[in-house]
Amino acid sequence: MSCQNLVRWVCAGMLAAGGMAVGAEDAVWRRHAIDDSLRGADGVKLADVNQDQLPDITVGWEESGAVRIYLHPGVERVTEHWPACEVGKAPSVEDAVWVDLNQDGRVDVLASCEGSEQSLQAFFASADQLLKPQSWQAGRIPAAEKLTRWMFGLPVPNAHRPDYVVVGSKSPNGMVGLLTWEDASKINTYQVHKLADAQWIMSLINLDVDRDGDLDIVYSDRKGNKSGVYWLENPGEGKYSWAQWLIGGSGREVMFMHLVPATRADAGEASPRHQLVVATKPHEIMWLREGRDCHQVWEIDTIPVQPVDRIGHAKAVAVGDLTGDGQLELVFSCEGATPPLSGVVMLAHSEKDSSWNMRDISGPVGIKFDLLELIDLDQDGDLDVLTCEERHMDRGLGVIWYENPAVSTP
Repeated sequence: MSCQNLVRWVCAGMLAAGGMAVGAEDAVWRRHAIDDSLRGADGVKLADVNQDQLPDITVGWEESGAVRIYLHPGVERVTEHWPACEVGKAPSVEDAVWVDLNQDGRVDVLASCEGSEQSLQAFFASADQLLKPQSWQAGRIPAAEKLTRWMFGLPVPNAHRPDYVVVGSKSPNGMVGLLTWEDASKINTYQVHKLADAQWIMSLINLDVDRDGDLDIVYSDRKGNKSGVYWLENPGEGKYSWAQWLIGGSGREVMFMHLVPATRADAGEASPRHQLVVATKPHEIMWLREGRDCHQVWEIDTIPVQPVDRIGHAKAVAVGDLTGDGQLELVFSCEGATPPLSGVVMLAHSEKDSSWNMRDISGPVGIKFDLLELIDLDQDGDLDVLTCEERHMDRGLGVIWYENPAVSTP
C-alpha cells in the first residue's frame, strides 16, 4: 500500500471512531449510522409519514430478510441510531417503499423480493403507533407470486393516495409494469400489468416527459440487448399499451440514475429541459439532456470519474448543490470498493477548464454502496449524503449518512 493511500485509510478510520481527518481535499466526511445491527441493508426510500416535516426512512435488509422503518428522531438526536421498527420478514428483499396501499390514511410499506422468493409483499399499518411491531400486518400480493424477480416499487402520484404503483423487476420475465387494484382494501383484487420487457431494472422515475399533464415512466435497464435508459409514454387512464422511447445509453451497463433538479439558471425558461444523470459501468456518469423533441435520443455528455485507481465500480449517482455556491455537484457511489479504494466521492465542476474534480466523502471504509439520497438530515442548511453499505467486514456499515462539512469548493 502506498504512503498516500495509507494516510487516507488512517484518516477514514479516525472519522469512523469520532476523530477528525486533516487535509481539505481528501478529508472524508463524518459518518453516522442510523442502523448497523443487521446484514445487507439495500437501498433507502423516504417519506414524511408522521407529518412532522422531517424525512422518515424504510429499508429492505436483503441478507437478513427483514423490512424496517425509521422515524427521524429530531435534530438533537439525528446523529444517533434512529428509532426503528421491524415491520416484518421478507426473504431476498431488494426494495421497500412507503405507500398507502389500502388507502386508509396510514402509510404502508411495499417490499419487492427477488431471488427464489419472487414476491411483492405488503406491510399494512393498522395503528398510528408505527414503532410497535403489533401495528403492522403482512400480506402477500397473489398476482405477483413467482412471476419474476421483483426489484423496485414506485407509488403514483405520491405515497399517501396512489393511483397505482409502478413496479420493476429482472429476468426471468423481467418487466416494467403497473400494480393496480379494483378495491385497494382487498389484496386479492390487485393486478400486475406488464408495460415493457426488461432484463434488470435499476431505476424508476415518475416524470411528465412530454408535458401533456400526466406522469410517464423513466427507467434504466442494466442488462440484455436493450440495455439503456428509456421512457414509457402514458396513454391515459386505464390503458396498458405505453409507447417506449430510448433516451440514451443503448448497449451500456446503466445503473442507478437521478433527475437533475432545476437551478437558478433555469428560472427564466418557460419549460426547462429535462435532465438525468446515470451511473454507468465501469467509471462513468452519463448526463442526458432533452433535445427539441423528447421522443428522440437525448443529448449525452459523458463524465469520466477519475482517477479510477481511487474508486470502485459505478453503482449510483445523485446531483445537487452540496457546497452552497449555486453550482451542482455530483455524488458517485461504488461497489467493489475494496480498501484502500473509496466507495462514495463527490465531483465538483471547474469553470476554468470544464473538468470535474474528485473529492472524497467516504474514505476507504465500506465496499458495496447503494442508492444515494441528498437531503439535509441535520437541518443545518446543506445537503448530506444518505446511503447503505452491505459488505464491510462481511456485515456492512448498514444505513448510514455522511455529514456535509459545508466547506465551499474554491
